[in-house]
Amino acid sequence: WRPSSSCPAILGGSTTDQRYITEGETWQDVLRALTHIPLANAGVDGMTSYGHIVAVSEWLHKIPGLAPRYYLHYIGVNDASLSEDTARFDAPGQDSAWWRKVLRRSVIAKGALGLWLRMAGAREVSHGRITIATDAPDIPMMKVAGDRDAIDHFVKTRYIPNLRKLLDLHKQRNESVIFVKQPANPAIVKWEGGETFLATQFSALKRWALQLAEINVATEAVCKARPNDCRFIDLAGRVKFNRADFYDLAHTTPAGSAKIGRFLAGELAFMGRGPS
Repeated sequence: WRPSSSCPAILGGSTTDQRYITEGETWQDVLRALTHIPLANAGVDGMTSYGHIVAVSEWLHKIPGLAPRYYLHYIGVNDASLSEDTARFDAPGQDSAWWRKVLRRSVIAKGALGLWLRMAGAREVSHGRITIATDAPDIPMMKVAGDRDAIDHFVKTRYIPNLRKLLDLHKQRNESVIFVKQPANPAIVKWEGGETFLATQFSALKRWALQLAEINVATEAVCKARPNDCRFIDLAGRVKFNRADFYDLAHTTPAGSAKIGRFLAGELAFMGRGPS
């Protein structure tokens, strides 16, 4: 395999990486099979919009032969977990020196993790996140409210500037950007009529659910404000997911990944037609 300008790069967190989905069943695999477009999966667990900036400015453009015309950013879910206090530790530059040290020692870290996994044996996959059995009874949903001023401030002063910086970075290289709005498990979180609803037993997720709602709105607004630089895909709003499509709060099962792959295949068919 050789990277090329016809090989779109896909950036995101664990919902992009999909390390717990069998090869051939990730949404990239489905997308590739349907469109015959080669893809470079640059998903890294935990990547937020700050990580997207680092990947574009300090990583992907240093890979020999990789010069995609298109960059798809599957973005939002991890930023929903950030706050004013935690965001600075994820930002590129002075405050992020710690993660650079971790990355330089990643081989050791991965080796230690592999040894632990072999010793621990098989276990249920949950990513340490909220899970709900697909055959469990339906959980009552409640409308949630929170400190929207704090969420609005975070989105306006942290998240939106990051998206704009991403667009500027790509524009400098004459690259096309695609932002994709991420879904969540509808058995846990729903957004209807501008309101956020949460399964009653997961009240601790109130801020996350509210913040992701605002983030998704911001992603669409930023992208549509710059139509010459960005294409927006409303995956979360246009695809009907059910609880069997997720194995936890935000990570899809093979069935959910297949839905994403099929939907994106239709949305991204233009990439296989050459220069537009």
